[in-house]
Amino acid sequence: MVKFVKFLLFFIIFQTLLAVFTQFFGIFYFWVIFVPNLLAVLVIVFLFFKNYKIIKFKNFRIDRVAFAVVIISAVTLYQVHYNYTGKYSMVNDVLFQYHEVKNMQYVYPYFSDEWYAVALVKESIKNHSLPLNNPFDSSFFPNLEMFFHSFIAEIMMLFGFDPLTQYTALSVFINTLIILLAYCFLRINNVSKLTSAISSLSILYITCGSNLPGIWNLIPITMGIVLSLIGFCFLSAFDFKMAVLSFVFGALFYPPLIIFYAVALPVYLFSCSKKYVSNN
Repeated sequence: MVKFVKFLLFFIIFQTLLAVFTQFFGIFYFWVIFVPNLLAVLVIVFLFFKNYKIIKFKNFRIDRVAFAVVIISAVTLYQVHYNYTGKYSMVNDVLFQYHEVKNMQYVYPYFSDEWYAVALVKESIKNHSLPLNNPFDSSFFPNLEMFFHSFIAEIMMLFGFDPLTQYTALSVFINTLIILLAYCFLRINNVSKLTSAISSLSILYITCGSNLPGIWNLIPITMGIVLSLIGFCFLSAFDFKMAVLSFVFGALFYPPLIIFYAVALPVYLFSCSKKYVSNN
């Protein structure tokens, strides 16, 4: 579990730094980001086969419960945009007015913050630059969530996604990742597989609304939560340096998280020091 979390953190850091670097120097093109990613994959494959003998594949075991968590989460979140049956409301509806639909497909974002994210991402890809320009008049935009939009733009370009119609597909993937990380966090803390699965899948029941984003949406705090969960996993594994690195990038993606980290980390350090003193 910890190895997977560490790989995920380094993947996010690598893609983020690559995006910001190429956008800052105006060289944000497909082949410029593809080549470093290809080299990174080749290095990972080389190190893997250098340090592990083929015979060890016999001892490899897939966590079937984790696999089931991923499938259930992905299918459930997929249906929100691509096969939705139930009630929905529109912007111009009166309070508590709902419409019934069956098997509705809506490939576009639901939340307003996602729409301006799409605009900034498209502008970044179009101008090969940092997402610091207002998409409507090309004026300077002091984007405090620049790292999030830079990262999303890089992922969109790398995989050839259309930011408008495939933003929701990326949302499904990242929110599924949140649920998987919640499962990993519980397993690292020695919670049983079944309890971890039920608890993590309960995240799907978090309410989403027109003024309350949740597990259906992809906004800066979404990546902040991903990195926070990664940090919590490292704290549980007593890897403080990796936890701090996770929280630093979490704050870059969503700066208001600094407030929570400023409270949580001292409390964690105090509890660890207290535990150390009691054991000695």
